[in-house]
Amino acid sequence: MTVESELTIEKGVVKFTRKPAKMGEDYIFWIPRVYIKNGLVDPGVEYEIYLKKRPKKQE
Repeated sequence: MTVESELTIEKGVVKFTRKPAKMGEDYIFWIPRVYIKNGLVDPGVEYEIYLKKRPKKQE
C-alpha cells in the first residue's frame, strides 16, 4: 500500500493523509510511530478524529 503522508502542525493539530487499513472485519487508521516518538502524538491521551474525503488525483 502506498501511503502519502503530509504533516501540518498548527495550534496543536496533527494532520496527515492516509487510506484506512483492513484489520479483520474492521478498518483502522494507524498513526505513524515517528509522530509518537517525536512527541506530536501522546498515546496516553484520547483524541477526537475528523475524516474528510479527498478528491481523487487525476493522472
